[in-house]
Amino acid sequence: MEDKIKSEKPKEVKEVVEEKKSTSSKNVTPLLIVLCVLLLFSLIPVFALLSFRYNLRGNYQKCNINRRVICDTRVADKMEATDTDIESEYVVPEIENKGWALITAPDIKLSAEIPYHEVVTHTFEGKQLESIWTYLYRKTNEYPNKSLGTFEASLHFSFDPLDTKDITCGGSGCANMSSVTINGYKKLGDKTLALLVENFKREVNPNGDDVAIDGEYTSRWGLPVYEYSMEAPGGHSNGYILLNGEFVYHISFFINTQPASAATTANKILNSIKFY
Repeated sequence: MEDKIKSEKPKEVKEVVEEKKSTSSKNVTPLLIVLCVLLLFSLIPVFALLSFRYNLRGNYQKCNINRRVICDTRVADKMEATDTDIESEYVVPEIENKGWALITAPDIKLSAEIPYHEVVTHTFEGKQLESIWTYLYRKTNEYPNKSLGTFEASLHFSFDPLDTKDITCGGSGCANMSSVTINGYKKLGDKTLALLVENFKREVNPNGDDVAIDGEYTSRWGLPVYEYSMEAPGGHSNGYILLNGEFVYHISFFINTQPASAATTANKILNSIKFY
């Protein structure tokens, strides 16, 4: 009898151990689920960064999203730059439009803001389109205005459809597009704004009757500017010519009335320009 009891005790202990193991494995399962969810959330900023770089289409420029969305046009070779690195090289202005991206162009000493991946749905010729604001930075220009100085760089913002859906058209306003272009020139000599404007008029209208320019001297961005409206064989355009330090800036823009939200945004982009 004693032998029988002794032989049964190990079996009883074994069953208890197995029951504990089974209970432990059940407790681990919810913990793994929680860890997986936390890992998924931690990857969201990575996906956001990849999406932002694609949707801004910004010449492979650096866009920091640590505290503010900052795209530096110079740092194609400095992809590991941080907000601190950028701010140590020059003063980065605060972003005035909440949720927008700050595009900096230190080569021509200016910055501007555009919406951060804001898709706008609108209709053109009966077709529904989705468009976003993108930017393009160039150090070359096939047709610079030589009367304004030596071309340095261009910062171009445009409201473009993600898919044109086989729409056939051309010229300003096609597919409800809007644009703002800032060309920066190194000033040659000690030229005044008035002299630059006169030289510009002669350059764009050499024959004196092909182009009609109507403008006035006023102020914007805290600086004296020449604001103009121009009718040319290629179409209508508006713009500004201004001086700031060693640079001459020619800002030209076309703002479509539709969609209304994009027209409002285009004016906010113009207002966001800062020179330093």
